[in-house]
Amino acid sequence: MVGFNVFKRNVEIDPSTFGKTELDTLVSEEKFVGLISPYNLDNNNQDADFATSTQKERSERIGGVKGWIFTFDEGNCFQNELQKFHKSKEWSIVPVLDDGSAMFRIKTNGKLSGFDINMFTNVFDPALTADISGPTLQVDVTPLAMIAWQESSGLFTPTEFSFLEIQPIAGLNIETPILVAAATTTVLTITALCADSPVIGLTDPTNWAVDVDGTRTSPTNVAYDANNKKYTLTHAALTAGAKVSFITAKNGYNIYVKDGNYYSGQSVAKVVTA
Repeated sequence: MVGFNVFKRNVEIDPSTFGKTELDTLVSEEKFVGLISPYNLDNNNQDADFATSTQKERSERIGGVKGWIFTFDEGNCFQNELQKFHKSKEWSIVPVLDDGSAMFRIKTNGKLSGFDINMFTNVFDPALTADISGPTLQVDVTPLAMIAWQESSGLFTPTEFSFLEIQPIAGLNIETPILVAAATTTVLTITALCADSPVIGLTDPTNWAVDVDGTRTSPTNVAYDANNKKYTLTHAALTAGAKVSFITAKNGYNIYVKDGNYYSGQSVAKVVTA
């Protein structure tokens, strides 16, 4: 196990038809999070509880629970994102192996799902020494899901992609200049949310939208200047007084899809000056 994916609970996939298009839909609907790769992975199982009779015969009273502690070599920004999982009961886990396959629950209808889990973050400890002491996440398979974990799991390897290739949605910082009436182009500075480094390759206009007072339209062109590391979006002329923002958007969802990578971001809405 090199990491894990998480699916929203009750999401099922059909292994005979599940491809990149179906995966993109789940990611866009925020029902799937791509490969989460901890720095350290440790088992944190809870042993079963037993009772012993006077004849020294043991009986299992409460079953054991599969669990992990995941440690990440990351900082505050990652911790802020990880905290969204704290005490969540919305997700299921799918362990990912080093060959790109993933371990799913096999349901009686032949479809696959994850194993329902509970998640908890530990107190965030900034590193005091050279040792790794970043965000940590505790994950427990729920007692009901342990039945499937023990007796109805299997490996699935997609034909159109590897689970090792699919990354979580990367947040974007999108900065805009002062917006001026009649302008038909806008220069954007786009950096990674948790790294503040330039993000390149986001030049497909069908993955972008210009939001004007709540109405979205696609730009006609998106160009990237490698020298100044900025994007230029070409769009309809801006109108004075309009409230405008620029947002990643694909098929009605706030996301940019590029191969095995997914991006999401929106600039702060600004009022167009005369």
